[in-house]
Order: sequence, then structure tokens, then C-alpha cells
Amino acid sequence: MSWLTQLYLSFLSSLRAATRDVLHVNRHDIWYSLRVLTVILVPLLVSGLFPHLPGFPDNTVFLELGAFFTMLAIPDGSYSRRARIMGLGVCLEAGACIAGTLLGKQALLSAVVVVFWAFGTGMLTAFGKAGGKLGYITTACFVIALASPASLPLAGLRCAILLSGAVWAMVLHLWVWPIRKYQPLKQTVARYYCALQAVLTTLHLRIVGNAQGNERHTEEFWKQRTSLQNIRKEAHQIFDEVHCGTNPTAQRLAFFLGQADALFNVEIAFAESLRTFPLQHASPVVQETLMQASAVLKQTLTYLSQAIWSGQSGRRKNGLTKALQDVVEKLAEAGALPTEENTDAQAQAHLLHLLHLLKQLVTLCQRSLTAMDTAIPKAPVTQVRQRPSLRTMLANAWHTLANHLNTRSRIVRYALRLSITISIATALFLFLRIPHGYWMAMSVLIVLKPDFHTTHQRTRLRLGGTIAGGIFAGALSLIVYQQGLLLLLIALLCFLAFLVRSRHYGIYAFFLSSFLILSLDIAHPGNWTVALIRIASNLIGAALAYLSIYLLWPRWEKKGLPDQVGSALASIRHFFHGAISLYILPSSSPMNMRELRLVASQECTRAIHLLERLSLEPWSSPDDLTRYAILRLSLRQLCESIIALSHLLSPARKPYQTLPDAARLPAQIEEALENIEDAIRRGCFPNDILQVQKRLLALQETLRGIQTVQCNEQSPQLPHHELPVMPAPLLGVYLPFLVQTLSELSLAGNNLSREERQENHPSYAEARGQ
Repeated sequence: MSWLTQLYLSFLSSLRAATRDVLHVNRHDIWYSLRVLTVILVPLLVSGLFPHLPGFPDNTVFLELGAFFTMLAIPDGSYSRRARIMGLGVCLEAGACIAGTLLGKQALLSAVVVVFWAFGTGMLTAFGKAGGKLGYITTACFVIALASPASLPLAGLRCAILLSGAVWAMVLHLWVWPIRKYQPLKQTVARYYCALQAVLTTLHLRIVGNAQGNERHTEEFWKQRTSLQNIRKEAHQIFDEVHCGTNPTAQRLAFFLGQADALFNVEIAFAESLRTFPLQHASPVVQETLMQASAVLKQTLTYLSQAIWSGQSGRRKNGLTKALQDVVEKLAEAGALPTEENTDAQAQAHLLHLLHLLKQLVTLCQRSLTAMDTAIPKAPVTQVRQRPSLRTMLANAWHTLANHLNTRSRIVRYALRLSITISIATALFLFLRIPHGYWMAMSVLIVLKPDFHTTHQRTRLRLGGTIAGGIFAGALSLIVYQQGLLLLLIALLCFLAFLVRSRHYGIYAFFLSSFLILSLDIAHPGNWTVALIRIASNLIGAALAYLSIYLLWPRWEKKGLPDQVGSALASIRHFFHGAISLYILPSSSPMNMRELRLVASQECTRAIHLLERLSLEPWSSPDDLTRYAILRLSLRQLCESIIALSHLLSPARKPYQTLPDAARLPAQIEEALENIEDAIRRGCFPNDILQVQKRLLALQETLRGIQTVQCNEQSPQLPHHELPVMPAPLLGVYLPFLVQTLSELSLAGNNLSREERQENHPSYAEARGQ
């Protein structure tokens, strides 16, 4: 009974996690669900109220598909970008509808054509999330049209009906464009502040628990930081699209966006400083000050997010302003506390730096609060980015596709896998004439993803949600026969489905399956066989998708790990070089530093996500999982340490060359990073890695020389708003962590290189055989 108990406990844990995710909805989710509900219900009402219109009620499904798929194609970004992509999606839907309707009469030809069609739409994944959505809706329209073949006049009528639903969805979504041009930017900036608050919450929990390096807090911090980074990128993309010179709304949002960027940089530096400082060694007064300051900052960021979203300052502003001023006074008192006789100079300098970063966060929040009700100073007119010509856009699109047209590209492998699997599913339901059999191909289209991890997760959640939803809808179809009550249930299920769509896919699949089955049942109440057909079709489609990722050109993530880790190390090395160059040469461009930091964070995040996905790949041994965990932690600490150093080493401070033996320090660190990167990329033998270890030992000797610098020239008891002119004590705190991380990374990289890159090397194979 032990395995049954474990299964039951695992189910309860998953249920609790799903319930927590579902209950955590916001205003954006509610409004999105209401829009989708309106888009879908209006076609149902039109077909019910006007059944004598041409093509109705037999082709009502195409009216719903046009509206539904157009809503699914809505990308993130400005209204102009949304309109362009939605318009392209409508054109692709119309072409797919006509082609599928005309080809559906010939099952063999349809199965052959769908191979090329699915391959082409699968390649659209190369253009990112928006391209993947367009590929999905185009293939779905084509497959659904294949299931109901007709003549050319009827195909044209269906296309017109589908376009009517698509235009209705576009109008409902874009009607506020002329009135609220900056609404997407305002919403994204508000989400930016909300993400900053989420990161600060993880830091507050670390402070409250005195949990230095706690694994749970570290994982949660990195998860929130990744989300913050994505929202930051999205906000800047929208700002580049909609910013138009001296418009007051754009200027105000530009100010808040700049403040959020400054908060982002200081939060990352504060997190790294918090990680390397043992809070349990701080005095109770300092700990209490840190807890109070982080709690007030959390409340302030939450208020700023809500105020930017609503455009109103509200009543809480005065109370938060007073609370922030109290925090400033307490930080001053904590920084002026006398130090004990046995206090280490490095620890004291580190504490002052921690308080200084906290004061910077408070100051930035105070500026944002003040700007809520005051005029924003006019910024210089920003030149609007010119939109590229159609020829340039087509050339860029072809260049993107050309980069993926090789056997090593996972996009090509995914497109081939998708085309063959959907062709098999299409041939099955066409030759066997299964009613609503297109759900089989739709299941393949939804479940199959470019990587094993996402496919495995999506298959599990979709099967569970579909089976449960089918049983639920089948039971309702046997009980409820009144069309009015069915319509209310359909509306409720549709609203709930899209309310949780971004929260939990399994629950979304449950509500969506129930909604779709009851939508088909409304014309013929009591038709419970539709639920069985949907369950069976989804089981077959999911099985085909799961088998395809095993059998059709599987590209396990393990094979691409050395190159991805090497790319992350290269970007981190460039970032470190840029930070040192900015410190030595004040004429260096700060904008270039921001770009280097962004690239390093993105590459490091990709490598970490890849390491996380490896845990679900087949044949991963416990040793592999341990090695991946070390690599993941090392990359995180390496990136965060250099971000903190870049924040510390500002051009205004005294150059580090004045420290003993410090002139060699940047070159030694860059050389160590380059050697580890090269070893991981090409594969190295133990002799090579020993050379890297020797260089790291030499680097540690240099650090010992720096840490022996006499700090008597500067008193560590400085006011909290000042920092030591010479950051030797702080360098002595951060750099040992950096070197230790490099050492762990070199060992893990050596194991990775030997395992993943040299299995085919003759001497390595011979050694393993012996």
C-alpha cells in the first residue's frame, strides 16, 4: 500500500499547487476571459437567432473558428503590432479554409498535402511565439476544413463566414486603439513594477528567515527574476513601437519605465550582496531595519503597480511616503552604529554597501511616488524608430528561415515531426470517416512541441484534463436538455477556461473540453457520444505525438548542452570585460554595458532552463542530475556575482590598480572563463583541466594579496549614504565567491565535456573499456 499512499499524496500536492495557481488571478486575466467569452458567444447567438442566413446553421462552426482563432493569434506588444499579426492570421485562416474544403474529398491527396502544409506552418515557430500561434491556427483551420469537404461556391461561403467572425474579433479587440494608444505600454509598465515586487518579496523572505543560500529561496528568486527579465524586455519593445516624442502620456510612462530599470539593477545587486553577507552575524537592530525596509518597499511597489495601471494615485500615497521617510531615518541610524572591536573590515564595508543599496531602492521609490501627482520634466525628443519596408521585412524573414534550414536545427526537426504525425492522424480520421475525427490531429498539433520536456508535460496535463472534462461534459449532456441552461453552462465554462489559461494547462484543458463538447451538444441535446469521440481522439493524438518525439529524429537536450553552456560563459566573459573597461575607462558607453548585461542574463537563463529540462529526459542518471545541479547553481552565481561587481565598480571610484597585484586580476578572471568555455565546447582531457585549476589557484593567490591591503586609510565607520572610496574590502568579499564558482564550474564542465563530447574519442573509449 506504500506506493498507493505515495500516489495519493502526490495527487494531493499537485491539486494544492493547481488550486493555488488558479486562485491567483488578476484583473488582466478577468478582462481577457470576458473578451473571449463575448467573441465566442455572439456567433452562437447569431446562428441561433438567424438560422435562415446563407450557410447557417451548418457552417456556424466556421464563424466561431474565425473569431476564436483570431483571438488566439493576438500577440504581445503595441496595438499596431497586434493589428498586423492578427491581419496576417486572418489571411492565413481564409486560405486554409478554402484549401481544406476543396481538398477534403480526396483522402489520399489530403494526407500528402498536409505533410507539406504542416511542415511550412511548423517552420513559422522560428519567428518566435507569434509565429508559433500563426502556424497553429493555420494548420488547425486546414485540418478542420478537410473534415467537411465541399464545392468551390460553398468553400467561398465558408471563407466569408470565417472572415466575418475574424473581423468581429479584431474590432472587439482593437476598438480602443484610437482612444487609448498607450494602453499596452501602461499595462506592461504596471506589470513591470508588479514583477519587481515579486522579486523583492523573495528577498524579504530571505531576510526574515536569515536564510543565506537557502535552496528554496534561491530557486524562487531565480524564477521571479526570469519573469522580471522577460517583462522588462517586453516593456522596452512596446516603448520602442509606440513612443512618439513629447506626448505627455508617453513621457510619463517613459519616466516610470526608467525608474523601473534603475530598480531592476539595484535589486539584482542587493540580492547578490544579500547572498554573500551572513545576516545572522548582523546586529538585531540592523536585521530589524532590513526587515522593515523590505516590507515597506514591497507595499510601495505594489501600490505603484496598481496606480500606474489605473492612472490614479489613490489614498495610500501619503502613508507610504511617510513610511519611506521613516525607513531612511532608520537606515541612517543603522549605518551610524559603532562597530565592535573584533569587527572585520570587510564585513563592515559589506554591511555599509548593503544599507547603501537599500537606501537607493528607497530613493527610487520616493521619486516614483512623487511623480504620481507632479508634472514630469520634459525629456529630449526621442527619434521614432522607422518601420522597415516590406522588402526589408521579407528579406529578414527569409534570412531567419535560412538560418534554420539545416538538420541541426531543432525547428526543422520539429516541423518534420509535426508534418508526419499530423499526416498520420489526418489519414486515420479521413479514411475511417470518424465524426469529429479532426480532434485527433488537433491533439497532435497542441501536444507536440519542439522539445521533449514540454511535450511530456503538455501530454500529461492535456490527457488528464481532456478525460476529466469529457466525463464531466458527457454527464451534463445526459442531465441537461434545456438549451437556455446549456448556453449558460457553456458561457461559464468558456469564462473559466480562459481565466486559468495562463495559470494551469491541465485545468484549462478540463474546462475547454467541457465547453467544446457542450457547444456541439447544444444543437442536439443528449448526444453523449461526442464526449467519447473527443476522449478517444485525444488519446490517439497524444499517443502519436509522444511516440513521434521518441522515434522521429529525437534531439535530446543533452547533446546541445555544451554549446549552450559555452555561449552563456562567453556572454558572461564579455559582460565582465565590459564592466572592467567601464571602471578603467570612464568614456565607455553605459548603454553598451546594459546590452552586455542583458545578453549575459538571457544566455545564462537559456542554459539554466536547458539544465532544468534535462531532468525529464530519458536515461538521465543520478550522476547526471547532480552534475546538472552544480552547473545550474554555478552559472547563476557567476552571473549574479559579476552583476554585483559591475554595480560596485563605478567609474567614479578609485581605480583598482592602486591595490597590490590587482592589475593582473581582470586578465586572470577572463582567462579562466575563456579556458573553461573552451574546455566545455570542444571537450578536454584531465591534463587540460589541471591547467585551468592551476590558473585558478594563482587567481586565489592574487585575491589573498588584495585582502591583505591595510584598510586603515579609510574608516569603515562611514555614514550609510557613503561608500569607501577604495572598494578593496568589498572586492575581497565578492571575488572569492567568483573564484570558488569558477572552480566548481571547471570541475563540472570537465565532467560534462568528457561525458557528452568525447565518448567517440578513441583514447576515451579505450579508457572506458579498460
